[in-house]
Amino acid sequence: MTSWTREVASRVAGADARDPVDWPEPSFAGGAAAWEAAKRDLGAAHAELEEKVAALQPEDLLRWVGDQRDPAAGTGLPVGTVIRGLLQHHTYHQGQIAILRRAAESRG
Repeated sequence: MTSWTREVASRVAGADARDPVDWPEPSFAGGAAAWEAAKRDLGAAHAELEEKVAALQPEDLLRWVGDQRDPAAGTGLPVGTVIRGLLQHHTYHQGQIAILRRAAESRG
């Protein structure tokens, strides 16, 4: 979620699309401290995106990201669509997290 948030913030700011690291190597060292750091990093990425979105003018939402449609890279779409896509992406993952949390809690 953090990688894609930063990628969308970059695209909103007008940078060329690139392929973010979807699956960074997990680190199980650090336990709770590492988890807290990951959550802070996601929060920082969201703050970066909010700053970029706040600077947009209404017409910027219609600006195209990239010049060719590439569904895997998320290019060839208006900025507003890319932002909405990120919201849908996060909602999907939040649902997964909720299911896993409920399963973990039911096991005690």
